[in-house]
Amino acid sequence: MPTTTDSIRGLSRAFAALTLLLAAPNALADSRSAEGRVHDATEIKTVIGPENFFAAEGLALLRDGDPEKALPLLQKGLKRARTDREFVIGLSNICAAYVLLKEPYTALTYCDRALEMKPRFWRALNNRALAYLGMDDLPRAKADLDSATVLAPQSIKLKQTREIYERLANPVEPLIIIDDSPMTDG
Repeated sequence: MPTTTDSIRGLSRAFAALTLLLAAPNALADSRSAEGRVHDATEIKTVIGPENFFAAEGLALLRDGDPEKALPLLQKGLKRARTDREFVIGLSNICAAYVLLKEPYTALTYCDRALEMKPRFWRALNNRALAYLGMDDLPRAKADLDSATVLAPQSIKLKQTREIYERLANPVEPLIIIDDSPMTDG
């Protein structure tokens, strides 16, 4: 069982590590992003919760299946986007909201804008495929699904969209025909 002395030593070590981290911002100044861009120490900040509250809340509502409430928040989040990446994601999420609202033509405009900025964004390709499905444009939906699948072959969302496409493109013919017309004595 740890003694009070052990607990104090553990807290002292944790405090010392935190002090070193806070006292040495220049060590962090040389960090590089995935794109190879050098960050300086002034870019480092602590964020508690999502940085773009409206985008995060809108996305949560969208995932919960409430596109009517999600859409205004997603639009506010788009206005507050700080990076191109955040802007493209916002456009794609708004596209998804319009798909769920059964407004595929409006959805298409947002997905197209996202794909103009980032042509290989598989989520926007998936959402645009859903918009095309809502417009009964199966060839374009298939083209987007094929492109997105190359980019994210393991995506469950893409597999779900592909299943919807397959049901529309290859409807199942009934094997049994039920005749429910009234019988007459004859």
